[in-house]
Order: sequence, then structure tokens, then C-alpha cells
Amino acid sequence: MKGTALAPNQIAALSTVDQEQKLLQVAKTQGIEPVISYAEAMTTMHKHAQGKATDEQIQRAAASELVGWRVVGDAVEALIDPKGAAAPNAKHDASRVKRDDLPINNDRIKRCRKIAHIEPFHEWIRAMREHGHELTQKATIALGSLREDAQQRVIDMLCEGVKPNVALRLAKREELAASSRELPEGSYRVIQADPPWRYGDEKGFDAYSGTAAEGHYPTMAVEEIRDLDVKNLAADNAVLFLWATFPLLPEAISVIPAWGFAYKTAFVWDKGRPNVGNYHNASAELLLVGTRGSCVPEFKGRVEQIQRIKRTGRHSEKPVSFYTLIDQLYPTGPRIELFTRGAGVAGWDTWGNEASDVA
Repeated sequence: MKGTALAPNQIAALSTVDQEQKLLQVAKTQGIEPVISYAEAMTTMHKHAQGKATDEQIQRAAASELVGWRVVGDAVEALIDPKGAAAPNAKHDASRVKRDDLPINNDRIKRCRKIAHIEPFHEWIRAMREHGHELTQKATIALGSLREDAQQRVIDMLCEGVKPNVALRLAKREELAASSRELPEGSYRVIQADPPWRYGDEKGFDAYSGTAAEGHYPTMAVEEIRDLDVKNLAADNAVLFLWATFPLLPEAISVIPAWGFAYKTAFVWDKGRPNVGNYHNASAELLLVGTRGSCVPEFKGRVEQIQRIKRTGRHSEKPVSFYTLIDQLYPTGPRIELFTRGAGVAGWDTWGNEASDVA
């Protein structure tokens, strides 16, 4: 299936209102036999809307739809990078393709590409169906976000009787642990870190949904975070900006001396959009500040301690305004962001298993 290409007019068909149904038809035109026929899938979808479809019929239709998504992902890969070298999280998408050739939005492109990066694709569908698990787009996209060895590990766990949500969560943890063993080389004056703190609220894995951090990215125990060799990454005179939340404030403060810094103060990010908390609505995060050696701010003015910036990004994503704030306080010296999620900011080096190209 890898490398299958679609003509522009076939991709254009996917932008219509019934694009998800068109995926099945496109798969068939490419000579890829879906799990069931296009006609049967449409009948199943109609019955499902009326609450009349059986679980088996729904599963077969879902499998067929994922086949179609895979085909489109391969087509997008061929248009974006004919050599097949692009990573599924790379910031290419439609920016390198003429809009006439790719009239589907970036969110759709990213999802299709992640499914295209599932090497054991048919094994995933087979294992999910054989063990009676519901095939969902979210879980399949989550699988596509993992490395190939981690993808196979998930399938192996499914065959051992582990539930999909648990298998995906464990594989993500193992992948993060492997990627976190070695930090990049360098001597940085400014370090910003947004660790994936592990809470006690792991409610199961429904990829990228809910309020639990575990459902959005792989998390780390505070001991694992403290053990990172940030001391050798920092210059003799350096400053650390460490993101933390109120429930894990003691743990976050303990990381600062473990990394070779001394706690100084903190900024507050008022998000203006509360989440549900145990004692009150949780609408703020902390940006702790620590220094090593002599590293006072170069900016002689005063900035507000409480930064009121409405949260608009995905879970845990921080506003660009904070990079600007840090650059204002410390305009000189090399800087790095640890545990970057998504595209970094110009002028900053990035590190993390979810980091992609600089915006």
C-alpha cells in the first residue's frame, strides 16, 4: 500500500461534504480491497445512524474507513515528499503543495499522514477486531504518532490481552523514557522546560481528549524528571524557567535544585478559561524561575507577574507571549526549550519527542 498516489482530482473529491464516505470509494479505485464493499459500508453507516447496525457491522465499516484514510495519507505523503522521508509530525502539510493539488485542510492532512505512518496497519486492524475492541480514528491516529517499534509493541500487548487504552499509554511512556535518556549537547544561558508531569488522574486513554494529561501526551514521574542531566546543559551563569501546576508545586520546586538551580520567583499565567479542579476552577499555571551563578535580568524595566493571556492552543501548549517575555528579560545568550510540543519558536533550540520544525 505504501507509495500509492492519487491524482489531484481524486484528492479534491475528499473535500466534499461526504468526504469520509468517499475515502472508501477512493481506496477501491486504487486497487486496495477494503474490508467490506463500499455499498455495504454505506448501508452499515445508514443503519448505525438509526441504531440498527450490529457491532460486527460497525467494526467492519470502521475498518474499511481506516483503509481509506490510509490511502489518502499515502497520497499526501507522495505529494509532500516523494522520497518518503518526512516524519508524520513534521510541519510540511499543505505549505509545500499547491492548494489546487491538495484542497483539504491541515488537520485532515495531519491525521491521514499519521495513519499512513503505521507500518503494521493491517495487523492493528486485525488485532483490534479479533480481540473485540472498538476501532476508532482517535486510537489509530495515536498509534500512528508512535515509532514503528512502539507500534508493534502495542499490537503485541493487544494479543496478550492488554486493553488498547492501556497498551497505547504504556507504549507512549516507554517511548518517552527512551527519548529522554540523552539531552542535546550545548551550554545554554536560558532554559525553558515544560515537563510532562504525571498526575494521579490517568482515566484511561482516549487519544487527545479529556482533561487528564495522560490522554494528551506521555507523562513522566517526578523522579524521572529530576534525573535528567540538565546540570551539564546549563552554562555556569544561567536561568531556568520551569512550568508547573499548583497540584504538583512541591514536586516542581524539588526539580529546580536537582537541575543545579536555586529558586527565585514565579510568574502566573491566568488563562481566562478554567478547567475543573478539586477545590476550585483551575485557571492558572506557574512559571517558576531559578538561577545558576549570576544571571540577573538584563531588562531594566518591570514586567507584570500575572500574565493574563487567554488559552487558545491545545492541551499544555504555552502562548508565544511567554517566549517574548523571556527574550525581553534575557535577550542575549543561547536558549533552549525542553519538552517542546509542536513547532518551536525562532531563536530557540528545541528538544523533546513531540518537537517539530520551527515555525
